[in-house]
Amino acid sequence: YELSGDCAICLKKGELQLSAAEPYGLALPSTLVSEIVDIELKNICCITFIENKTNYDEFILSELKPQEIAVYHGGYLSPQKRKFFQKIAEAIHDQIEVVFWADIDLGGFRMFEQLQTIFPSLLPMRMSSEDVINHYVTGLKRSENYLNEVQTALDNKKYLLFQNAMKKILEYGVTIEQEAFLLG
Repeated sequence: YELSGDCAICLKKGELQLSAAEPYGLALPSTLVSEIVDIELKNICCITFIENKTNYDEFILSELKPQEIAVYHGGYLSPQKRKFFQKIAEAIHDQIEVVFWADIDLGGFRMFEQLQTIFPSLLPMRMSSEDVINHYVTGLKRSENYLNEVQTALDNKKYLLFQNAMKKILEYGVTIEQEAFLLG
């Protein structure tokens, strides 16, 4: 599990200061999660989860703010990753905003909802209808079957925060991969 920012991970045998590895952050093995006693977020006002590794790497080098932690999300939640994210959630105080950035597609919307079960106040980042409009030219062309799934989700009022984005996906016939944001 990769993350970067100014926080401390308190383990049974000592403390890891992530700020010592800035801006690159640290990678923690999944087996270390059971050794985490606490996570200190005293100077943090935002936690940004980023699904795509390339975008995570670019974000921590060019956009990470001093009072922010970036976490490489890496797709759907495994049981161990869920435990790690729950430890982060336990350390959060009311003033910390939590955001998630993923592909603008059904998978990204599902991941958002999964993460929202751990972080109820989770907000989407760069996953709006305007983002579809801005990047549709480089979008991933989708099959009729996929677009039917999007329409069904829309009709069934699934992924409520992403209703307008889904309408744009249907309008343009494409979804937006996170890498599109790196193209300019």
